[in-house]
Amino acid sequence: MNPAAEYHRIVVRPSLDEFHACNGDLRLAMHAATSLMHAIDYVFQNRGPDPKAASAAITSVKVVEFGWVLTVAPDGS
Repeated sequence: MNPAAEYHRIVVRPSLDEFHACNGDLRLAMHAATSLMHAIDYVFQNRGPDPKAASAAITSVKVVEFGWVLTVAPDGS
C-alpha cells in the first residue's frame, strides 16, 4: 500500500471528519490542519527517484488533498 494513502486513511481523514463533526473545537481544528499539512511529507516521501511515476501512484489513490499538494509543487520542488 502507498504509505501516503495509508497515512491519509489512518490519520488525516479521521481527523478531518472529527473536526467537521465538532468544528468549534480548536484542538480538533489544529490536529486536522497539522495532520493534513504532514500529508505533504508523505506525498514527497513517495516521489523517490521517479517523480512522474510517484505522482501517478499518488493520484491513482484519488485522495483530494494529495491533488492539492501536487498542484502546489508539481515537480517536487
